[in-house]
Amino acid sequence: TDERLQYFKIKNGGPSNARNIGISKATGKYIGFCDSDDIISPQMYEKLVSYIEKAEADIALCDIYTERDGKCFGFPWEDGKIFHKEEIPSQLIASMVGKQWDDSPEISLWGSVVRCLFKKEIIEELDLKFPVDIHFAEDLVFTLNYLRKCKRAIICNEPLYYYVCNTDSIMHSFFSYKKDMLKARKKLVYYTISAIEGLECYDSLRKRLTVTERCYYQECVGNACRKAE
Repeated sequence: TDERLQYFKIKNGGPSNARNIGISKATGKYIGFCDSDDIISPQMYEKLVSYIEKAEADIALCDIYTERDGKCFGFPWEDGKIFHKEEIPSQLIASMVGKQWDDSPEISLWGSVVRCLFKKEIIEELDLKFPVDIHFAEDLVFTLNYLRKCKRAIICNEPLYYYVCNTDSIMHSFFSYKKDMLKARKKLVYYTISAIEGLECYDSLRKRLTVTERCYYQECVGNACRKAE
């Protein structure tokens, strides 16, 4: 009943396909994403727009409350922290790629698009799309590629997005065997490498990714064991 809203029903082709179609249909200045089984604060996008415009930033990232753990993900930075172009790769991107070493106490930053507000003009300029051939952390790849173009990014420490642990969700199928997981994780690594290639701090980012890779491949060993059961 609200003429500002448009609803598109498509054949189920996974979240990346749906998001790509949403991007192609969007007409506003900003683009945000919300998964179907989660909840956002009624003021989420109003606040993120305010953060972006006040800081003249290209992206705003808010905190997330996870129902599963009963707590917020948290940021290692204060509210209103602004990252300038030269700081984004070495701090923001680095935190999303992985830890410096396996037992590092640092907080890794979940790079999901659901916590972000993006500018449509930058997405269009980059012709940015979600990869449709992976179904895990595909939104991290999108966020990393977007951040490469940003001149400024800003942090909102308020938990405006609520991750709901839905027993029927894709993520909840963690304990079931997944065919071709190793192949999928290798693709994710290749996508991530492509997203960080050419950055001045590439060597340090690649070391961080190696730490994350080990986690991925340990996960694949566990997945193979589930098939053996």
